[in-house]
Amino acid sequence: ENIWSEIVVPTINMFGAFFYTQIPTILVGAILMQFACSTAPAPVMPAGMPEPNLAGQVAGMAAGAGGGELELALWAQAILTMTTLGGMFFLPMVLLILSFDAIGLLLRPDLIVRAIGAIWKPYLLGWLCLLAGVAVFWLAMKLVPEPEAGEPGGLVGLRLLVQIPVLTLDLAVFLYAMRVIGLLYLHFQHLLPWTLEKKTKHPLEE
Repeated sequence: ENIWSEIVVPTINMFGAFFYTQIPTILVGAILMQFACSTAPAPVMPAGMPEPNLAGQVAGMAAGAGGGELELALWAQAILTMTTLGGMFFLPMVLLILSFDAIGLLLRPDLIVRAIGAIWKPYLLGWLCLLAGVAVFWLAMKLVPEPEAGEPGGLVGLRLLVQIPVLTLDLAVFLYAMRVIGLLYLHFQHLLPWTLEKKTKHPLEE
């Protein structure tokens, strides 16, 4: 009935919550990238390529990369994975805060941690449901990669036929996760260090 409040705003809240919880990952990734650029070996230009370009830089870095660079890449990937999962752990609570337009609470990470600590057992269930949706989406992208240029039309159609039911399942898992998070709030809101509902006066008091 209301596209703005029922579709646009929840979509903005979802992306906003994800961005907020991934701020540490973005900062860590920027630091690691800066460190990798400062320690990367000078690119060796392949023969016959007088002017530097992206292909030459990649080829040079690949030729000069040794075990140390590979080990650094694995450690960087592990660090980014841990920070991403850590940020995802706070996503259900941040979604609740944004859904009630209590954006000011995002400036109090200590309250968010206290709230999660007060209901950590049921909260863990909501987080696992959310991770299940992420896992299904990741598997869909891994098992059925995006079509490549020049592929026959029949193969592209086959990919889409496989992707559609998997992504539909992923959407169902996400909807279930959102439902679980909402029910957790209804049952355990009295344990949170704040009240998210907007306080309104009784009609007879106005």
